[in-house]
Amino acid sequence: GTQATTTNFFSTNLFGTNFNITNLVWTNATGTTLYTSGQTILAATGGKVGIGTTNPTGILEVSKSQNATTPLYVLNATDNTAAVAEILLGSALSGGKYGGIDVYPASYTSSGPSQASSTLLFGGYEGNLILACGGNSSNQNIQFWTSGGSAQAERMRIAGNGNVGIGTTNPQSNLQ
Repeated sequence: GTQATTTNFFSTNLFGTNFNITNLVWTNATGTTLYTSGQTILAATGGKVGIGTTNPTGILEVSKSQNATTPLYVLNATDNTAAVAEILLGSALSGGKYGGIDVYPASYTSSGPSQASSTLLFGGYEGNLILACGGNSSNQNIQFWTSGGSAQAERMRIAGNGNVGIGTTNPQSNLQ
Protein backbone atom coordinates (compact mmCIF):
# COMPACT_ATOMS: atom_id res chain seq x y z
CA GLY A 1 0.00 0.00 0.00
CA THR A 2 0.84 3.66 -0.02
CA GLN A 3 2.09 5.35 3.15
CA ALA A 4 2.89 8.99 3.82
CA THR A 5 4.14 10.56 7.04
CA THR A 6 4.08 14.23 7.97
CA THR A 7 5.24 15.88 11.19
CA ASN A 8 3.47 18.93 12.68
CA PHE A 9 0.78 18.64 10.03
CA PHE A 10 -2.01 20.67 11.62
CA SER A 11 -2.55 22.82 14.71
CA THR A 12 -5.55 24.92 15.70
CA ASN A 13 -7.70 26.00 18.61
CA LEU A 14 -10.99 24.11 18.39
CA PHE A 15 -13.78 24.95 20.88
CA GLY A 16 -11.28 26.46 23.28
CA THR A 17 -8.98 23.41 23.20
CA ASN A 18 -5.62 23.21 21.45
CA PHE A 19 -5.90 20.55 18.75
CA ASN A 20 -2.67 19.31 17.20
CA ILE A 21 -2.07 16.62 14.62
CA THR A 22 1.54 15.50 14.62
CA ASN A 23 3.22 12.43 13.19
CA LEU A 24 0.39 11.99 10.70
CA VAL A 25 0.31 8.64 8.89
CA TRP A 26 -2.02 7.91 6.00
CA THR A 27 -2.19 4.44 4.51
CA ASN A 28 -4.10 3.15 1.54
CA ALA A 29 -4.21 -0.52 0.60
CA THR A 30 -7.63 -2.11 1.00
CA GLY A 31 -8.88 0.92 2.90
CA THR A 32 -7.87 4.37 4.05
CA THR A 33 -6.62 5.03 7.57
CA LEU A 34 -5.51 8.31 9.11
CA TYR A 35 -3.45 8.09 12.32
CA THR A 36 -1.80 10.61 14.58
CA SER A 37 0.38 9.93 17.62
CA GLY A 38 -0.75 6.31 17.71
CA GLN A 39 -4.46 7.21 17.71
CA THR A 40 -6.83 6.30 14.89
CA ILE A 41 -8.56 9.42 13.61
CA LEU A 42 -10.44 7.97 10.66
CA ALA A 43 -10.60 4.55 9.01
CA ALA A 44 -12.61 3.84 5.87
CA THR A 45 -12.94 0.33 4.52
CA GLY A 46 -15.63 -1.54 2.63
CA GLY A 47 -18.07 1.39 2.71
CA LYS A 48 -17.75 1.73 6.50
CA VAL A 49 -16.20 4.64 8.39
CA GLY A 50 -14.59 4.35 11.80
CA ILE A 51 -13.45 7.12 14.10
CA GLY A 52 -11.25 5.79 16.87
CA THR A 53 -11.30 2.28 15.38
CA THR A 54 -9.58 0.64 12.42
CA ASN A 55 -12.25 -2.05 12.04
CA PRO A 56 -15.70 -0.40 11.90
CA THR A 57 -18.57 -2.89 12.06
CA GLY A 58 -21.33 -0.51 10.93
CA ILE A 59 -21.69 2.28 8.39
CA LEU A 60 -20.36 4.68 11.05
CA GLU A 61 -18.66 3.60 14.26
CA VAL A 62 -17.26 6.07 16.77
CA SER A 63 -15.20 4.46 19.52
CA LYS A 64 -13.16 5.61 22.51
CA SER A 65 -12.06 3.45 25.40
CA GLN A 66 -11.97 5.55 28.56
CA ASN A 67 -13.26 5.56 32.13
CA ALA A 68 -15.26 8.75 31.56
CA THR A 69 -18.26 10.07 29.64
CA THR A 70 -17.81 9.66 25.90
CA PRO A 71 -20.06 12.28 24.27
CA LEU A 72 -21.17 12.47 20.66
CA TYR A 73 -22.37 15.97 19.79
CA VAL A 74 -24.89 17.18 17.24
CA LEU A 75 -25.06 20.92 17.91
CA ASN A 76 -26.91 23.83 16.39
CA ALA A 77 -25.25 26.84 18.01
CA THR A 78 -28.00 29.22 16.82
CA ASP A 79 -30.63 30.12 19.43
CA ASN A 80 -33.32 31.36 17.06
CA THR A 81 -37.01 30.87 16.22
CA ALA A 82 -36.43 27.95 13.79
CA ALA A 83 -33.14 26.48 15.07
CA VAL A 84 -33.29 22.74 15.84
CA ALA A 85 -30.60 20.14 16.54
CA GLU A 86 -31.95 16.88 15.09
CA ILE A 87 -31.01 13.22 14.73
CA LEU A 88 -33.11 11.10 12.35
CA LEU A 89 -33.07 7.30 12.10
CA GLY A 90 -35.06 5.26 9.60
CA SER A 91 -35.37 3.75 6.15
CA ALA A 92 -36.21 6.91 4.16
CA LEU A 93 -36.61 10.63 4.75
CA SER A 94 -39.78 10.73 2.66
CA GLY A 95 -43.11 9.40 3.85
CA GLY A 96 -42.30 9.58 7.56
CA LYS A 97 -40.26 6.38 7.50
CA TYR A 98 -38.08 7.57 10.35
CA GLY A 99 -38.03 8.56 13.99
CA GLY A 100 -35.75 10.88 15.83
CA ILE A 101 -34.80 13.32 18.49
CA ASP A 102 -35.19 17.10 18.22
CA VAL A 103 -33.75 19.64 20.67
CA TYR A 104 -35.29 23.13 20.61
CA PRO A 105 -33.64 26.30 22.00
CA ALA A 106 -35.39 28.86 24.22
CA SER A 107 -36.12 31.19 21.28
CA TYR A 108 -37.83 28.51 19.18
CA THR A 109 -41.35 29.37 17.97
CA SER A 110 -43.41 26.60 19.59
CA SER A 111 -45.90 24.61 17.51
CA GLY A 112 -47.66 21.39 18.57
CA PRO A 113 -45.24 19.06 20.35
CA SER A 114 -42.26 21.14 19.16
CA GLN A 115 -41.81 23.38 22.19
CA ALA A 116 -39.14 25.95 23.06
CA SER A 117 -36.53 24.76 25.59
CA SER A 118 -37.55 21.13 25.02
CA THR A 119 -36.34 17.77 23.75
CA LEU A 120 -38.74 15.75 21.61
CA LEU A 121 -38.45 12.01 20.97
CA PHE A 122 -40.70 11.09 18.04
CA GLY A 123 -41.76 8.24 15.77
CA GLY A 124 -42.54 8.60 12.08
CA TYR A 125 -45.97 8.77 10.47
CA GLU A 126 -45.90 5.10 9.48
CA GLY A 127 -45.38 3.47 12.84
CA ASN A 128 -45.42 3.57 16.59
CA LEU A 129 -43.05 5.07 19.11
CA ILE A 130 -42.10 2.22 21.41
CA LEU A 131 -40.20 2.52 24.68
CA ALA A 132 -38.80 -0.85 25.65
CA CYS A 133 -36.43 -2.43 28.12
CA GLY A 134 -34.80 -5.52 26.68
CA GLY A 135 -33.25 -8.57 28.22
CA ASN A 136 -34.55 -11.45 30.27
CA SER A 137 -34.79 -9.73 33.65
CA SER A 138 -38.16 -8.75 35.10
CA ASN A 139 -36.43 -6.00 37.08
CA GLN A 140 -36.07 -3.61 34.15
CA ASN A 141 -38.17 -0.47 34.42
CA ILE A 142 -39.05 2.58 32.34
CA GLN A 143 -38.56 5.63 34.54
CA PHE A 144 -39.75 9.21 34.01
CA TRP A 145 -37.76 11.94 35.78
CA THR A 146 -38.35 15.67 36.07
CA SER A 147 -36.65 18.52 37.86
CA GLY A 148 -38.87 19.84 40.64
CA GLY A 149 -37.08 23.17 40.86
CA SER A 150 -34.02 22.20 42.87
CA ALA A 151 -33.30 18.52 42.15
CA GLN A 152 -34.20 15.83 39.66
CA ALA A 153 -36.43 13.04 40.92
CA GLU A 154 -38.26 10.05 39.52
CA ARG A 155 -41.94 10.94 39.09
CA MET A 156 -43.36 7.86 37.36
CA ARG A 157 -42.29 4.27 36.74
CA ILE A 158 -43.54 1.41 34.60
CA ALA A 159 -42.15 -1.61 36.41
CA GLY A 160 -40.92 -4.74 34.67
CA ASN A 161 -44.05 -6.59 35.82
CA GLY A 162 -46.36 -3.99 34.18
CA ASN A 163 -47.34 -2.10 37.34
CA VAL A 164 -47.38 1.69 37.00
CA GLY A 165 -46.37 3.93 39.87
CA ILE A 166 -46.82 7.68 40.07
CA GLY A 167 -44.85 9.14 42.98
CA THR A 168 -43.51 5.72 43.97
CA THR A 169 -40.54 3.70 42.72
CA ASN A 170 -42.01 0.31 43.75
CA PRO A 171 -45.61 0.08 42.49
CA GLN A 172 -47.47 -2.90 43.99
CA SER A 173 -50.59 -2.74 41.76
CA ASN A 174 -51.58 -1.97 38.16
CA LEU A 175 -51.77 1.74 39.00
CA GLN A 176 -50.45 3.18 42.23
